[in-house]
Amino acid sequence: MQNIFITLNSFQAEEVLEKGQEHFLPQITHAGAQGAEIRRELFTGDSFSLQELRTQLEEYHLTSVYSAPVELFNESGSLDKEAAALTIMEAITIGASIVKFSLGHYNMQTSSVMELKVWLASLKIENLDLQITIENDQTAHGGSIKKIHHFLKESKTLQVPVKMTFDIGNWAFTGEDVLSAAKVLSEYVVYLHFKYVDQRNDRLVTLPLPKDDASEWRNLIRYFSTDIPRAIEFPLTDGDEALIYTSLLAEA
Repeated sequence: MQNIFITLNSFQAEEVLEKGQEHFLPQITHAGAQGAEIRRELFTGDSFSLQELRTQLEEYHLTSVYSAPVELFNESGSLDKEAAALTIMEAITIGASIVKFSLGHYNMQTSSVMELKVWLASLKIENLDLQITIENDQTAHGGSIKKIHHFLKESKTLQVPVKMTFDIGNWAFTGEDVLSAAKVLSEYVVYLHFKYVDQRNDRLVTLPLPKDDASEWRNLIRYFSTDIPRAIEFPLTDGDEALIYTSLLAEA
């Protein structure tokens, strides 16, 4: 069985914002998942208790990933240290095993991966049980195979402790080929996001994975290490559907 996470944005956003992310932890446990991906954008207001959320995650014996809509490199190509530091501290507070950023406006000529290494060393990140990752997002600048590969290759060369969250559906939004991305980037990947993206009424929409014809996403899995955690990030209608997909992904 594989470690399966369910992202909190898989549930109805309005309901999550109203009831809080902790409300859905029992459903995640009931579905047989081992982890929850907490979403920074689904907290309401300026005041929320991350420590209380950690207590409830521990109560349900759930591992956590922390996702924030924060770009590691800002529009000038420089590190956004303030936003990244806040996100890392929030991830530490909830006891997350992985924290997820977007790469942002990384410039292959001018952005400094060495600066990132020095900065992370100043945070003593190597002493924390927290893996920093960048995810291919749905933007042209943050979802480029070429840029992501360049960044991760530089990080590996310089021994910067940053890996990748690979979202199989987001490549559709940037016009990149998912299989090409998997072949080039798989060695850096520590976490997989699963969703199905299809064209509906002239726009791309996120849908549940096809259950009857699963050959495409099943074939994709073979490019990655067998022990990589897998996350459900598509609309779930109810607990029964969550249970079905958790089992499906765990056994694929």
